[in-house]
Amino acid sequence: APEKGLREFLEAAILLNARRQDFRVVVGGYAPPQHRAYVEQAVRQASPLGERLVMAGSPETLAEKVALLKSLDLLS
Repeated sequence: APEKGLREFLEAAILLNARRQDFRVVVGGYAPPQHRAYVEQAVRQASPLGERLVMAGSPETLAEKVALLKSLDLLS
């Protein structure tokens, strides 16, 4: 959802990318149909991140969600 600030988060990651190379950005969660165009546009605009941007999708099970969250160093 736009109110979660995905676009702003990715813009900040692009700025960080200009200064550092030792990070990755993981985006996860369910995007309902009414927000998919917003997410797709935000991801296209984040193309400077290249392989640093990982689209994790929506974990199907609690175990997958826990594993994803445990793999993160920072959660926004």
